[in-house]
Amino acid sequence: MKRFCLLKLFLISTLLVACSRNPMAAIYDNDSKIASQGNSYNYYQTVDQNINDSDFTASVHGMDGMDTVWTYNADTDSDAQITYDISLKSGNVKLVLISPDDTLETIFEITNKENINGAKTLSLPKGKNSIKLVSKDKAEFDISFCIDKGDYEKLSF
Repeated sequence: MKRFCLLKLFLISTLLVACSRNPMAAIYDNDSKIASQGNSYNYYQTVDQNINDSDFTASVHGMDGMDTVWTYNADTDSDAQITYDISLKSGNVKLVLISPDDTLETIFEITNKENINGAKTLSLPKGKNSIKLVSKDKAEFDISFCIDKGDYEKLSF
């Protein structure tokens, strides 16, 4: 009987520890996971987003993990211009370019409650290039960006 109670206590404590971890938050600092083909994320509330031919905008009310927001299959090596504007309310967020050889380039990273905007020239090697939105700590933010090539992807919530 004592053995059964100890086993039961062990299983309950293991379950509590395993359920309290958030594996999506660990993605933020893991380049190999970010470079992978798939997306892994937790959205804690609905996402308001708008995509048209010229830009991508979204209001995210809690996110951990990564989600693809843009893709471009380059026939030759080329460049693209990106402009962005982000307002971070909580958490951490970065926008990352992934080249066909899985090389990562951080377009921007924001870790404090602030607004940033900017522009950058992206070098796009021949092949499939993509951009992922990566966040942790239940990030809440408003984002908009515009790229002169490629296709925007909806956040998958």
